[in-house]
Amino acid sequence: MEGRVAEGGTAPRKLFGTDGVRGVAGEFLSAELATALGRAAAGIADADAPQVLIVRDTRESGEMLEAALAAGVASGGGHALLGGVLPTPGASLLVRRYGFDLAAVVSASHNPYQDNGIKFFGPDGTKLGDADEAEIERRLGEPAASRLGRVRELHRGARRLPARARGPFRRPAPRRREGPARLRERRHLPRGA
Repeated sequence: MEGRVAEGGTAPRKLFGTDGVRGVAGEFLSAELATALGRAAAGIADADAPQVLIVRDTRESGEMLEAALAAGVASGGGHALLGGVLPTPGASLLVRRYGFDLAAVVSASHNPYQDNGIKFFGPDGTKLGDADEAEIERRLGEPAASRLGRVRELHRGARRLPARARGPFRRPAPRRREGPARLRERRHLPRGA
């Protein structure tokens, strides 16, 4: 990644803990901080216009932090791809499968409900290292990029995962109607369907 701190010269991290940036949502982990983290993360990617996948869990604060993070990525010149509610391993799988430059997960796992967190994954699907996290922290105060990116939804994100990774997001197979009910459905279809 561009701008990495030299090996052995890792700057001390103030925001990132062992598993991303975590804290009480709306207080420590504010929309402003999420926006700054998104902008800085877009700045460390090797691509001129990095594609950054963003997924979240079901916590109440997740939508707010997802939107703020996406705004930051776009203001940093990247393209934010919203994957919606997915388990954390889904981000790791999708970033590798589709060749995204980064992935961000808005989740605080086992922490109290009022908490939330943001962690980043590199293009290889692994959590960013200490040097990259330190570089994100260093870039937090940087202004928006001269060229803005976009925010888009990644439709059917959970369906793009292998079945074994979907966990609770599996959908039951659709039931096929038989007999008169099936005939009634076909009557309303256009000819040739």
